[in-house]
Amino acid sequence: MRQSCLIWITAAESRKTKVIRAPLDFLRLIAGLALCFAASCASASGGFSVSNVPMESRRFEVVAPGEEATLSWWSLDLGILGLPLSDPPVARAEQLLLSRTDGDALINLRYWNDRSVFLLFVNRQRFHLKADVVRFTDDGGRR
Repeated sequence: MRQSCLIWITAAESRKTKVIRAPLDFLRLIAGLALCFAASCASASGGFSVSNVPMESRRFEVVAPGEEATLSWWSLDLGILGLPLSDPPVARAEQLLLSRTDGDALINLRYWNDRSVFLLFVNRQRFHLKADVVRFTDDGGRR
């Protein structure tokens, strides 16, 4: 005879026990849904910064408002331990925006990360950077 239920025993009031029966098919469904949810997770975080270099009282002109760069890298996550398979491209994203427009600095930086999980442990991390590119008009620029 096939057993079609699982027995859980839990402690109840005044040392009595209570038997709860749950069908195995239902438990398999719940486990399958949890596995599907864990296998397709996505998360994101973000932030804001005023400038990537000290601006002090220097004069500048906005060369390209709202420029955006998106770069990605892969990591291996094992529970709370995350191992990047390459360096996060934060500095590369900054340099990409500056070189595209021949600017000196970035202002009004808005950045965010998102992550997609593949094969339970392999993650694709993406770094998005959106900023206004400026060029210094006084002699304090990099030119």
